[in-house]
Amino acid sequence: MLFNSLTFVVFFVVVVTLYWSIRSWNARKNLLVVASYIFYGAWNPPFAALLFSTTSMDFWLGARIGKASTPRSKRGWLVASVCMNLSMLGFFKYGNFLLENFQWLLARIDIIYHPPHLDILLPVGISFYTFHSLSYTL
Repeated sequence: MLFNSLTFVVFFVVVVTLYWSIRSWNARKNLLVVASYIFYGAWNPPFAALLFSTTSMDFWLGARIGKASTPRSKRGWLVASVCMNLSMLGFFKYGNFLLENFQWLLARIDIIYHPPHLDILLPVGISFYTFHSLSYTL
């Protein structure tokens, strides 16, 4: 969905109308969250699932950090969040690059390895929402 399309204008008008017709602040927040996922998923629905899983996992890990009783356990949950987010970002942005370098390293020690080329489609704004999601737990 592009910002300059009729689809976006209709979507925007519907969301704004619903937003101002709802009195409850919590319901308004929920509407905006759902509308955000719909907007992001309009381009490629599986990426909305990726966004949802990332935000859900960081929300859950943030809750674990908040409930942890010792600094060591807090640090453990934080490390889990950082590793999850950076590994997802690394896969999408640098997956083929890392695979090619791994192949090159194996070739230096005479191991022939021909990995399949990963046809990875980069989700729009992955760096932004990954670091934004990380900022929740950090």
